[in-house]
Order: sequence, then structure tokens, then C-alpha cells
Amino acid sequence: MKKILLNIINISLLAILSSCTSQQRFDSKLSVPGELIKNDNTSSVGAKSVSQVVEIANSSKNYSTELELTDIELAEISKWKHKAFEEMFEDAFEGDAAALFNIGACFLTGRLVGAINVQAADLYFGMSAYLGFGPALDQIMRMYLTDKHNSILALVYLNLTVASGHSELFQYYHEFRSSMIQSFGESLVAEIERIASIKFDEIEKNKTQLAKAGNKNSFLFRMGSIADLDEIIFDANYWLKFVDHNRLKESSLKNSF
Repeated sequence: MKKILLNIINISLLAILSSCTSQQRFDSKLSVPGELIKNDNTSSVGAKSVSQVVEIANSSKNYSTELELTDIELAEISKWKHKAFEEMFEDAFEGDAAALFNIGACFLTGRLVGAINVQAADLYFGMSAYLGFGPALDQIMRMYLTDKHNSILALVYLNLTVASGHSELFQYYHEFRSSMIQSFGESLVAEIERIASIKFDEIEKNKTQLAKAGNKNSFLFRMGSIADLDEIIFDANYWLKFVDHNRLKESSLKNSF
């Protein structure tokens, strides 16, 4: 019964989100790094330029208004215009959130890393997201929306994406919020925003703790797995405690026609 109710919530939320969302992880016209450079220490194949890496983030378009890079994000991503691909990995495991995001994008598209590996992509996006990088938070939102079909957690991460500086998504969030209150009541929305607030504080702590961490690799991989833990913690049993069941019945009746 609980799974049925959560499915009703998901269907209703997807109806809300679909008006502004294309239901995909990356735009089909995505352009990713493809140039090769040479240096004294690596072969031309091994040293793959990331000079076009800005297009990875800038092509992440799920919304009718695209996710726009902030000035800080653009500056962070642009650091690898003249670096080899291997150097981006080195920077990533020193805790560079933009580098982690870019590696995730490469795994998601299959460029520069061989076969597409969505699980690996989401791991790197998770590491980057828990250091507060906006495009990575957006990708975790899409992961829940399109792959894991947990629309409630998707809205938690949409909240966090807006909080990371993406005011272009502000209006969408409030449209979703109003629709959710109408369909499920205020308690569910209040809980989504409470969890987003806790996660925002965790992100700020992560930045401080990473700088002090002796083993940055271990610290980063623990963060990358948090998204998987979220799905276990915030399951159907959790969310249904906050749903106004009278409104849910009305919503399910509307969706049946």
C-alpha cells in the first residue's frame, strides 16, 4: 500500500516537473572535451585536453531555462583549458569540486573514459555535490528524477541547486512548491526544506573538513556514496508520514482521468 501511495506522489510530482523538464540527464547535442595535447611526460593519447570542458556543464539543460554557470563556476571549470585530462584527476582527488563534476560528466557521456558508466558518473557527481558545486547538485537532482524515480528527493536537490547560486531556477522551485502544497499539504514541503537546510549545513562542514583531512581520497568517496544512503533513509515509509492523505486521494483521483 505504501509503495502504491509513493507511486501516486511520484506520478503527481512528475506531472508538475514535466512542464519545465525534458526528463534527461544531458542534452543530446552535448559537446565534451575531445582535443589532444602533447607534453614531455605523456603520449598524445594519454594527455587529453579539457579545453572544451565548459560545454559539459553549460549543455546540462533539463529546464526550459537552462542551468547557467555562475561566474565562480565558470572560472573553476575554465582552469583546465590548458591542462591534460590526467591532471584533472589529480586536482579532483585534492578536492577540486569542478574537476570531480567534469569527470562525472565524462563518465555520463562516455567521452575520454571509454564506455558510459552512469554509476561512476553519479559517484563523482555526488562527491562534487557535497562540496556545494551547483552543476553537480543539479545532476544529483536529475539522477533522482530520471533514474531513481524519487521525485521528492529530486526537489530537495533542486532546493540546494538554487541555494548554490542558481537564481534562474528560483521561480521553478516555487512553482513546484506551490503545486506540492496543493497536492500533498504543507508538512511534506516543510520536511523537504528542513532536509535541504541540513544538507546545506553539511556541505559547508564538508568544505572545512576536507581541507583538514589527511586522506582526501577516503573522505571524498564517503561523500560520493551519501546520495545512495539518502535513498535508503528517505524511502516511502519516511515521506508518507508527512503527506496529507486527504489531499493525496484528491490528487490520485485527478491523475486517474
